[in-house]
Amino acid sequence: MTSSKETSYIDRESKKLKVEKVYGKWFLDLIYKNPLGKNLRFLFTNKFFSYLYGKIQDLPLSKAKYENFIKTFDIEMSDFNLDRPNNEVPYKTFNDFFIRSFKQGKRTFPKEFHSFPAFSEGRYLIHHELNDTLTFPLKGIYLDPKSILGHDNPWTQHFDGGSLIISRLCPVDYHRFHFPDDGKLIKSYRVKGELQSVNPTGQKYNQKLYFKNERQINLLETKHFGKIAFIEVGAICVGKIIQAKKKNANFKKGEEKGHFLFGASSILVFSEKGKILFDSDILENTKAQKETFIKLGTKIGSSPPP
Repeated sequence: MTSSKETSYIDRESKKLKVEKVYGKWFLDLIYKNPLGKNLRFLFTNKFFSYLYGKIQDLPLSKAKYENFIKTFDIEMSDFNLDRPNNEVPYKTFNDFFIRSFKQGKRTFPKEFHSFPAFSEGRYLIHHELNDTLTFPLKGIYLDPKSILGHDNPWTQHFDGGSLIISRLCPVDYHRFHFPDDGKLIKSYRVKGELQSVNPTGQKYNQKLYFKNERQINLLETKHFGKIAFIEVGAICVGKIIQAKKKNANFKKGEEKGHFLFGASSILVFSEKGKILFDSDILENTKAQKETFIKLGTKIGSSPPP
């Protein structure tokens, strides 16, 4: 996603350019760059491998690696609760650590009804108006709603000319995701597919991954921002995507929607044209082909004035 050998992004809070530390970089380089590894990639991008890898992260012996993981990636653990369901013992497994939750008050959502918040904590790209001239993040690939949601989905017409938000979550990030507004979950369904890496390395060598990867699609009717398609994209080593709500359930702004088990992953959000006016700094960074790291709950846009 960048022309350099290292992936960089802009930290919104500090406004500084930072270099991403990639977990498992040697493995990604092997299966996407190495000639022999490319031929063996199919062994690692299938459902069984990611399921098995995820199961290993649930074993008690997996807890041995999370302390080194914290040190290597400088994770600020004072922001997080300890093991589920109580706070008296260390994490029992690596997955327990991976799906850690924030302490109360460490992340908040704006109370103003017109403010649209970051629904996950990750690296954001936002396209205010979708069209076939877009070249980033996937050069020459138009991320249109029909290709992602399915051509037989009647909701796709609502997102023609609308906006697209891409939130990429690295393994080091908080891996729970939340509802951006009050509303109702109208429909959920799964599209089967591959489990390619959503890391920039994977995107560079497999530009159609968002069309080919397995994804969980959720159609939301929100109170202040119209119809939204909320799509959780599976990726290599993502053991499972856990949903907290069922179809026809009501939800509140900031309420947890679900979480990913181990692995890097992405969330795509389609919104209707003109329903959300996004903050200019994120749009400018996207235009400059830079992701913006944004903390959970931070305002990223607002509804247009009446």
